[in-house]
Amino acid sequence: MKKKRNNRIVNSMIFAIITAVVMNALCILLVLFTRRYAAIEPHYYTIFVAVSVGLILLLNLFLLFGYGKPILWMRKAFVLVGTLFIAVSGVATYYVYRINSGFDGLTDTSATETVNYSVITLNDNLNKGVITSDYSVGFVEGNQEFNQLLKSKLESISGSATVATYENYADLLRDYLQEPSSLDMVVVPSQYTRLAENMDSLFQERLNQSIEMGNFNLSLTAQVSGVNVLEEPFTLLIMGINENLADSIILASINPQTMTITLSSIARDSLVPIACYANNSMDKLNHAHARSRQCLIDTIEDYVDTDIDFYFEADFYALIKIVDALGGLELTSPITFTGTLPLEDESGFKDITIHEGTYVMNGEEVLTFARERHHFLIGDYQRQINQQYIIKELLFSIINKAKTNPNILVDVLDAGKDNIVMNLSMENHIAPLLGFALNAFSSSPVDMQSTFTINQTQIVGEERMINGTSYTIPLKGSVLEVRSLIDETLGIGSQDPLTTLSIDINNPYTGFVFRRYAHMNSGSMYSLYGNNSSTRDQNESNSSGSSDSDSETSNPTQPDTSPEPTSTFTVPELTNYGGIDRVKEWANTNG
Repeated sequence: MKKKRNNRIVNSMIFAIITAVVMNALCILLVLFTRRYAAIEPHYYTIFVAVSVGLILLLNLFLLFGYGKPILWMRKAFVLVGTLFIAVSGVATYYVYRINSGFDGLTDTSATETVNYSVITLNDNLNKGVITSDYSVGFVEGNQEFNQLLKSKLESISGSATVATYENYADLLRDYLQEPSSLDMVVVPSQYTRLAENMDSLFQERLNQSIEMGNFNLSLTAQVSGVNVLEEPFTLLIMGINENLADSIILASINPQTMTITLSSIARDSLVPIACYANNSMDKLNHAHARSRQCLIDTIEDYVDTDIDFYFEADFYALIKIVDALGGLELTSPITFTGTLPLEDESGFKDITIHEGTYVMNGEEVLTFARERHHFLIGDYQRQINQQYIIKELLFSIINKAKTNPNILVDVLDAGKDNIVMNLSMENHIAPLLGFALNAFSSSPVDMQSTFTINQTQIVGEERMINGTSYTIPLKGSVLEVRSLIDETLGIGSQDPLTTLSIDINNPYTGFVFRRYAHMNSGSMYSLYGNNSSTRDQNESNSSGSSDSDSETSNPTQPDTSPEPTSTFTVPELTNYGGIDRVKEWANTNG
């Protein structure tokens, strides 16, 4: 009975036609779906296409001769091999489709960016129907095109209210939140609650009590890079976003020719000129992202004097999901501490304990480790180092596990699809780079992490309170050193690391000491350590926009014009000094 049923299937022309249609369709889809990955290994992709097309042509010949002549063995071969091909190619097509969909969900290569804004007020009785010129509405102005576009959207919400423009969000919110308020309404990014996080607690409370009168969005122009990632050095801005503010900012400079990567961290509270503000007025660096992603990119381009080709943006919860999809991430914590983790889509925090030593951390533990600064001696600068460390380990873990388990890549993409956006495309950027990296790893005589030179650096500065708001004032020497390292990586120029420092012996040394040392057994870590002056004029630290000669505020590119010291001494190379305590010991011993 079973034999007769099998014969009916083999001899059925309808079954043969359906099998042929499905088989040919799957072959075409599989070739098309995998084409974007051809750059990973062009030779193997060519073999794959040749074998697939050859097999399909052969099966089609079996169909024609097996059912046209008829030749029984060809029919049987067609049905058997065709069914097997459909099963294998069907599963492969499904997984490739999921991977493609995952990448498509993460990728945005368009030349526009949509930004959402809200009009808020503290006046419960303000009625949109009776808003006259007696009322006022304020916003942070930008270029002429932005101002006109915003005003056209604003009219439908704020009526004929008198418009007041501001140079930055700190001044805008201060006038709005003070009692009595000098503004009835303000225009802010839709996720606005964190804009006052470093201001007085009363201001924060009043901002949270604001009422939204209306919302609108603006479509802004975004830049698109045409760089060839295998032939030219390029840059990638990595942003960790929380409530639309950039809490983690790392600029990766990558040179595929020298196989060198430099990771440069910039403090989120850095007081810098914001590119999209009128007159490039000063504000916190992470506030630039509240205006738009492109605003942050333009600001950093101006600040470090480097073009940014690509960006990778993720909120912190993407890290939790990706690490859990990998089954954890092995990291080393130098200390034991308990940190707090904000809950996603909920109010409140969760306590997470990180233990000293090396072990596999889950997603929540990795994020807690990445966010912590209070328990470390150098605070936010150690957090920046840890974030760079996590990025390295995460990247190598994904590559390692994906080589033996392709489903890992599917899981990672599924985990990050709702929390990540980038302008790197698979065909033009990711596939070529992945192929380049895999070839480099396979031909390298050393381990994966030693194949590429990875340098880690950061721009450091002094913490100051200005008009009730906390800022980081970047140090000129640190900015220039980071610029030099980026230029050296990109092949623009090179400069020997700073190893000497001239100071006036008649004045106590209160700046920072430069130190270069190996970090995580790969590449170098560049940083600056020291302590703030205890004798600095207190009024200077409270003045708006004022800074000393070590700090960079009004003009990031202005050279130091300090007079030459009359007597000098040399700070030795501190590479082998070990830890910060030894550096401080040397400094104290030598005055």
